[in-house]
Amino acid sequence: HNSRLFDDRKIIKAAKDAIADYQKAQPFKAKYNELTWSHPPIIFIRFEEDMCQVSIDCSGERLDKRGHKIFTAKAPMRESLGAALIRFINSNEEKGYTLLDPMAGSGTILSEYLFQDQVNSKRHYNFENFPLFRKQAAQKVNILNDEIQRKALANDIDRDNIKAIKENLEGFDLEVTHGDFFKMEELSENNLVIVCNLPYGKRIKTQKNIHEFVNDFYAKAQKLGAKSAYAVMPETFIIDKKFKAMRSQRINNGGIWVQFVKVSYN
Repeated sequence: HNSRLFDDRKIIKAAKDAIADYQKAQPFKAKYNELTWSHPPIIFIRFEEDMCQVSIDCSGERLDKRGHKIFTAKAPMRESLGAALIRFINSNEEKGYTLLDPMAGSGTILSEYLFQDQVNSKRHYNFENFPLFRKQAAQKVNILNDEIQRKALANDIDRDNIKAIKENLEGFDLEVTHGDFFKMEELSENNLVIVCNLPYGKRIKTQKNIHEFVNDFYAKAQKLGAKSAYAVMPETFIIDKKFKAMRSQRINNGGIWVQFVKVSYN
């Protein structure tokens, strides 16, 4: 701002050359190469008239960033939407329920269900690499860990999705099956909740009418012995009045207005 230096390319080159010259004269310590960076550190050079300020962003990856999965599937759900759905379910169900996603895709909803108690201390951030971070003092902070053992079931008709689910959720108490949801047999779970990000009839098509498909989903969930079923669907979808449906607030999912719809069978 109001600086006589205005050519970004020359300024960036001068800064890079200076860092390279400094590194030749005083090489980085060996342990530098052992550090883990969640995000490349960014150097900022700001000019205000004849004053120059050089700073480094040591924050790294955003603290609010979600997601643990490595493999994805067609028309995946955003992790933030999956987390909101799990919060919605938790607010309407008693603790200790078993969650089944019969059209799990790459496992986004189940991932948010199983990972929801994982604290940020299990993730790594760039500021931990800097000398100013008092690591020992930070380790003395007691974190209340109210982690609950959760059980989940995953099913999908696509074998590639099954492989992705197993890779993304390795190490969790997760039973994975392959098959058509509408041909599944009744489950023996006492406290079963079924959840699904239904096809919207856009990127993923259905052979039957989409409204009929939705109602068949809720009917099948009841036959499987679920106490309740939740689905993500566009707000235009029609649900038969025989089902006691409770809807969440409308949510914009990639340009499509959707809702979480709960149907209870008790």
